[in-house]
Amino acid sequence: MATSSRTTLARHRLSVTVAGLVAGAALLACLPAQADTLRRPACPEMAEWAAKFDRNDEWRPSPLGDRHRFARLFAQEETTTLLGKPLASWTEADVHAIRDTVLACRRETKDRDLSGRYNQVQSALVGRVANFARESAQARERAEAAMGRIGSMPPSPGLLRLHLALAEAGTPEGHRKYQRVAGSLPLQAMQAAGPARELASALASLTAEDIAGIVTNPARDAATAMRGPVLDAMVADLEKIPADPNGLLAIQQARQGLARDYADVFTPAERKRLDEAVSARHAAIGDGIAAGIVTAIGQSSTGFDEAFADIEARSAPQLAGLLPPAQASRIREAAEARRRAVADALHRDFTAELAKLPEDDASLDRLDQAREAIGRWPTQAAAEAQRFRQAADERRGAILAAVNRKEAGRLSGRVYQSPNGQDRLEFVDRSRVLVSSGGHTMPASYVEEKDGRISITGGNDMAITLEREGRRLRGWTSPLARTK
Repeated sequence: MATSSRTTLARHRLSVTVAGLVAGAALLACLPAQADTLRRPACPEMAEWAAKFDRNDEWRPSPLGDRHRFARLFAQEETTTLLGKPLASWTEADVHAIRDTVLACRRETKDRDLSGRYNQVQSALVGRVANFARESAQARERAEAAMGRIGSMPPSPGLLRLHLALAEAGTPEGHRKYQRVAGSLPLQAMQAAGPARELASALASLTAEDIAGIVTNPARDAATAMRGPVLDAMVADLEKIPADPNGLLAIQQARQGLARDYADVFTPAERKRLDEAVSARHAAIGDGIAAGIVTAIGQSSTGFDEAFADIEARSAPQLAGLLPPAQASRIREAAEARRRAVADALHRDFTAELAKLPEDDASLDRLDQAREAIGRWPTQAAAEAQRFRQAADERRGAILAAVNRKEAGRLSGRVYQSPNGQDRLEFVDRSRVLVSSGGHTMPASYVEEKDGRISITGGNDMAITLEREGRRLRGWTSPLARTK
């Protein structure tokens, strides 16, 4: 009885195997020609493989995200051996051919558990795996086309930076950095913006092997090849920067751009070469500009009112922050030397003129005008201004003392009036004064203080103190000059 059962079971297994082989052969005969490279395993092999299918053990083909994910079994070496092709190279037709094999084996089996596994496999194939095969094929084509377009573009610093970012785009962080670089391309690499966006999108549907083969490795090779020519071109472009103020601004922008945009693009030795080239061109431009400015400073005005302002204007202070330190110092020293030379000559003439001034009110007016002019000199001439102001103050004090001596005496009987005639003080006697302003006259009292000042009080809470200065009274809204 036991022998009979074993014989029956063996015959059953043999019939299942033969039936599977027949079904597999029939399936191979009806598959399209484009799937010829795909192996068509027999159902017993498929059964052993499908029994290991676990839809919860997921695998993600892309290192950049989980847009595509399905059972890990599809990507394992066992599956490649069984079907003759790795998952990454399956076409959409391959996927449907594999599914047809799975369906045929499902129809053939009597095992309910195995049939359920087959059903899970075919469902994954027709859904997620087919989507991946279709999208990855399209992504490969798009990535290859985009890389071809970028590779045909002339080398530039921006394109080198893009290639270096592409070379690292096979990781999530590298992909994010690449997107930032692709989104901020400089003008000379702007033509790469379209294919760069296309690559950013395609990368999400590529496997790590495809990313390396199509994108990162070729990009790394391209960056290595263009590094030298790009560096040479950048140095040559620096030599073309014009030797004028706009060139100084261009040098500043170049220096800032290298630090901001290319610090991670060039090696330390390459950055040193660029820095030296920038500094050399900066110095050359600075030399030419400084020479012209120094010449202009030497031709500045020697007029009392405008001499020092003219030196400052000719010194081009707006360029000080753009010039190299050595050239800025050269201009500063030339301005200081010119300032001293002009000041010495002016001071000799000024003191000589002061000595000639008569001791009268007109001389006080002239001295006041000179002091106002000195007050308008630029801050760079502060030391010179102090010398001139001291000389003017000393001479004014001497003239004022002489005028005051001439004007000494009581105010009684004197009349003082503003330049426009609107304000008038008429000192009637030793204590009374008539105050006229704006067409109205009112009586008031006054007192001559011991220090020479005059205190006036009157109606409407009027209280004012004036100071005698020659033939003038100061302290009113405007100086009042003696008319009588």
